[in-house]
Amino acid sequence: MFTRLSRGVSSYLSGVVQSTVSSLLDASCIELDPSDLNSLLPTPMGRLAAHYYLSHLTMHLFVQKLTPAADLELILNILAHAHEFAELPVRHNEDNANEQLSRELPLEAVGSWDSAHTKAHLLLQVHFTRLTHILPVCDYVTDTKLVLDQAPRIVQSTRLVAFLVIKHTRC
Repeated sequence: MFTRLSRGVSSYLSGVVQSTVSSLLDASCIELDPSDLNSLLPTPMGRLAAHYYLSHLTMHLFVQKLTPAADLELILNILAHAHEFAELPVRHNEDNANEQLSRELPLEAVGSWDSAHTKAHLLLQVHFTRLTHILPVCDYVTDTKLVLDQAPRIVQSTRLVAFLVIKHTRC
């Protein structure tokens, strides 16, 4: 019985490792070592994710969406969709407040009004345009602070990923 249990645990752990490695490969955070195919190496994206404590999902988003032709609107949209903003609270009936808030801002928010990423997009716009007086309730002030606490490392990593994308495009 112990052997069967041990094989089950081993099989489960092998599956977890395999899916994790697959996710990290897809996100361009690791690569196979060409000299030893049983070893993995961090990529520049993986190093950036580790340095800035970012999810591999965020790095995958940056690699997929950032282009040399990206404009301010696209970059703000990419920033707002970083995985780190997924847990931003969207309270009951805030979807209505988000929709109303979006009418006061210069850039159109992409996504549903009850999405944490849409709310992050709106709060970043409020901060950048210095229109904090239009925030509908005091919870939005607190939420803006949550977004701004995360923003510096996300923006810095976005800048570096954009540099790598442009460098790779030119080579």
